[in-house]
Amino acid sequence: MLLLLYLSLLVYGALSSDVGSLIPPGSDKFFHGLEFFFLAILIFWTLQAFFGIHKFFLLFFVLILSSAIGVASEYLQLSSGARSFSWFDFLADAVGIVAALLVLVLFELFRKD
Repeated sequence: MLLLLYLSLLVYGALSSDVGSLIPPGSDKFFHGLEFFFLAILIFWTLQAFFGIHKFFLLFFVLILSSAIGVASEYLQLSSGARSFSWFDFLADAVGIVAALLVLVLFELFRKD
């Protein structure tokens, strides 16, 4: 449920023309990375809770799905007319996704069962 709410907020943000006024100037890429960091973690936790997927496959699937959502959000921005597609935004999304995967891997390595 939380994942669906978060995805809804991402779609709203991609289509909204006034989102830029809510964040400090020059911090756009930081927030792109941060939102996709949390998205990747939410996807991981959701899939882990509902499906018995092997951890390596799950991490790979989170990478692919989160990246696809990043590209889709950039295309949504392009189609909105008020915003534009940016490879630098997608790069910031990818940095957030990879950072989340690293945190998840480190958490799994040092977690005591």
